[in-house]
Amino acid sequence: MSTTPKTIKYSPEQLRQEFNELFDNFLRGYQTATIFQFLGKDLLNKIISQTNQIQQKLDQECSIVFIGDFKRGKSTLINALLQIPVVTTDITPETITINEIQYGSSLKINICLQDGGYINLEPEELKAEKLSPIVAQYRDRISHLLN
Repeated sequence: MSTTPKTIKYSPEQLRQEFNELFDNFLRGYQTATIFQFLGKDLLNKIISQTNQIQQKLDQECSIVFIGDFKRGKSTLINALLQIPVVTTDITPETITINEIQYGSSLKINICLQDGGYINLEPEELKAEKLSPIVAQYRDRISHLLN
């Protein structure tokens, strides 16, 4: 009897912690006397500098942009990548705003205003028919939508 495979999920925080531990062990390994004598001071300093640059890049946020014509599957692709339905989809054009999606412990949806203020939304308010009147009301003040 075959069963449907289950999705395996990992905690991003745990993966980052494990990677940082491996990275620290790697750096400590390069700083031993034997490696120091074999590689020399200049090359070892260059390796340490480059590993520090890698660490800094890993600590920075990464943005991925999805752009394209209406009804080409951008929202469906985003939901598939995230493995949860964060962005609404429909047979008619549904995503009518610029959305920024960030990882968090709970689902929050905000309309971010240009002056730094924000308006909380409920998940059902992301549907175009409910979002359109809200966007129209604050049109000149909206910066983007934050999920």
